[in-house]
Amino acid sequence: MNRQAETSMVFGLRQSGKSQRARTMTTETPRVVIYDSMGHDYTDGVVVESLPAFRTALGRWYRNDAFRIIYRPRGCSREECKAARRIDPEFAEVSALVYECADVVFLVDELQMYADGGQFDREFLDIVTHGRHAGADRGLPGVDLIAITQVPQGLGNRVPALVDHWYIFATVHPDHIRFFRDICFGIDEQDIRRLQKYEYIYFRQGADSYWICRDDLTTGETLRQEREYLYDRAGKGTDGAAVCGNLQSRGAVERDPADSVEDMPTP
Repeated sequence: MNRQAETSMVFGLRQSGKSQRARTMTTETPRVVIYDSMGHDYTDGVVVESLPAFRTALGRWYRNDAFRIIYRPRGCSREECKAARRIDPEFAEVSALVYECADVVFLVDELQMYADGGQFDREFLDIVTHGRHAGADRGLPGVDLIAITQVPQGLGNRVPALVDHWYIFATVHPDHIRFFRDICFGIDEQDIRRLQKYEYIYFRQGADSYWICRDDLTTGETLRQEREYLYDRAGKGTDGAAVCGNLQSRGAVERDPADSVEDMPTP
């Protein structure tokens, strides 16, 4: 990840390749905390399964140049949430500790599990809204967030509006299509519908174009094809259909290492 403390969101349905994309984004990142919501998707790190163990591990290693901690939540009962006045007090506390740590990438699997009517606990929102300032008083970089979701429309309005990078895997669900049409203005929804397995759209806020990509796990490269926004195609007599379909047949395919966000196209 870059050190401007940005937020990336990876959307995908089951078996789409979204978890592998998230892993790829942290392959060469030295300081990572993974919130393994389902408890079985991540094994490449030190696994802890209780808040006391997480506090101990982070307290022991947070000054180190490199660590990779995987937290597997036990889940909170309704009574615990009510007593703590939190949507999910376990997730809230881990988020607060990550913010305090600073200079770290926080990867959250299945983010929609920690939203209630589109609202999140303030400890997590601190990371989304001003994670770049975490550790500023100590001269440290902030907190980069990578979040994975299957239900983007369940995240409310505030969090999606603050996402810097979107990775969108295939879907034909009308609610998903409407969501991305609105939040990633200018993307051709037919490009989303035409994606093959393991392909995804990369959209960066403020960029001059978007990209259709596929990570090649054998070579460690990303195959990518630049796409114009719909409003840039107006008057050109094309709907872009000629360059859709199988990624390998889309003309000259550019290749870049598939290691992290900064390795993605920078138009």
